[in-house]
Amino acid sequence: MRFPTVAFCTLTVLLAGGLTAQASDSITSEESAPKSVISEATSETSSITSKETEATAKLDQGQAVPITLQSEVQALKSDHNLTNLSTPDVYPSGIDNTLNAKSSLVAQRENGTVISNAEALRPDAKVAQPSTTNSRQLVAEAKPEAGANCIAMANTNGTQIAQGAVRRCPRPVAVPKLIVPEIEEESGASPALSIYIPVGYGADKNTVFLGGTYQPTVRDTTEDDEGSVGTGGIGVGLGDADKAVGVELSYTFETTNDSFGEGGFNAKLHRRLGQDLSVAVGGNGLVNIGRNDFEQSKYGVITKVFRTQDSLNKPFSRVAFTVGVGDGQYRSNGAVKAGDNNANVFGNMAVRVARPVSFIAEWTGTDLGLGVSIAPFRNIPFVITPAVRDLVGAGDAPRFVLGAGTAFRF
Repeated sequence: MRFPTVAFCTLTVLLAGGLTAQASDSITSEESAPKSVISEATSETSSITSKETEATAKLDQGQAVPITLQSEVQALKSDHNLTNLSTPDVYPSGIDNTLNAKSSLVAQRENGTVISNAEALRPDAKVAQPSTTNSRQLVAEAKPEAGANCIAMANTNGTQIAQGAVRRCPRPVAVPKLIVPEIEEESGASPALSIYIPVGYGADKNTVFLGGTYQPTVRDTTEDDEGSVGTGGIGVGLGDADKAVGVELSYTFETTNDSFGEGGFNAKLHRRLGQDLSVAVGGNGLVNIGRNDFEQSKYGVITKVFRTQDSLNKPFSRVAFTVGVGDGQYRSNGAVKAGDNNANVFGNMAVRVARPVSFIAEWTGTDLGLGVSIAPFRNIPFVITPAVRDLVGAGDAPRFVLGAGTAFRF
């Protein structure tokens, strides 16, 4: 019983070994087939390359290429076996189908007929073209230059998509039209702020001024003194009332025939506290030549201007108030009669009814006067001030006075 069993096992082993050897030989032969074909293709390609190189070298040297050599190259290139050499003819059927599918997929991708899964999820979006030139152009346009900014990128010819990918620049907003406000012209000739009393403003910055008054009749006249009276004055303004202090020096004199030139020297210090407020102290007739009505008169005064309109071209655009205290010519009527030199209050109100005209109501300390001041020329500093004095207070009857003045800066 042991011998048949051993013989059967031995036969089984030999049979299995034969089948294994046969399978190995079959696989080896199948694997060697593509290698031999590849080797053959390689040798053929090398042959074509060598012959082409030989033909090219002869042409470069100026030698004639034999017709037989040209024919051999053309024949090798047109060989059907070399042209049709491919992997699907060599590998088994399973591997063949897989490689063919991959090769077909690669070819379709190269031709742009196959899209990826991510692209398939966006059916409405446009498929990017595989063109290398277009891709490089888009990359070049999308790549910002060194130190580039939104303004520089907006001035280039790059596409909007490329710019958006690099940097989100704000969209330009239309700039509204610039409206320059009209600057109100404060300079030019202005009407006077008073008829007779001093005010808080004065001349400065090398300004020369001239003025005069005329009275057809005078107060408390007698039969021997019923004539008209005229006065004149000249002065200069120095310093700067805006930054420090302004200094006004002047000389006032009579123009009558018998006392022409007699008068007195006056001085005034003034300071502007802002654009619409000014204060001053001064004296008239501090030094006198002959006799006059304003000897040794001292005062202090403040003037405030209120802007009731935003433009001087509008009616009633400014209202100015002046209040002062002084002696001498500003004394009360009782002090004058008693011969005292007491301090007294004076003041006025000036309303800018129009740009060139102001209406003035004034208390001089002894009488009430009403008048207007007119600047007839806008660019010429010339002012005329007609008024009526002695309406109330001293004097027997109202009397007319006329004043005029001009100034220029050097």
